Amino acid sequence: MLLYPLGASLAAAVVVVGASLPWVTITGTVEPGLGRVFGVTGTVTGWSGSLYYCGIWGPNWLAVVAAIGAAGGAWLRWYAARNVHPAVPLTLTVGGLLQTLAFLMIAVKSHAGTIGMGAVLAAVGLLALLIVTVAQSSTWPAKR
Repeated sequence: MLLYPLGASLAAAVVVVGASLPWVTITGTVEPGLGRVFGVTGTVTGWSGSLYYCGIWGPNWLAVVAAIGAAGGAWLRWYAARNVHPAVPLTLTVGGLLQTLAFLMIAVKSHAGTIGMGAVLAAVGLLALLIVTVAQSSTWPAKR
């Protein structure tokens, strides 16, 4: 059914757009000396940011690569007579969603800045991609 790869492509496009928007805006101050304090603002996107937690480092763009890979898997499953195992797009989608949600949780819990629309859009796109890949996986023929 052509609806699955088209839906996966649309969801992956939402993730790519979300990666280009700000994920978090961090504000702080810098005191270089001489009694002066400067305000500093930094913006993290899905392309420039990364997640570092408990010694594990992962760039945010891995979520984008996972979304594009899962959409490619959906197209291969549709075009190539289902010779791509459904676990491939599912694993990529779940990995990208977990990475994005972990980034959001750390950003919210740390109160370091303001959550941007890009992280929310990427999470929504990956959630939609998960729904599409689960629906497509249900069409996998059972072994006999």
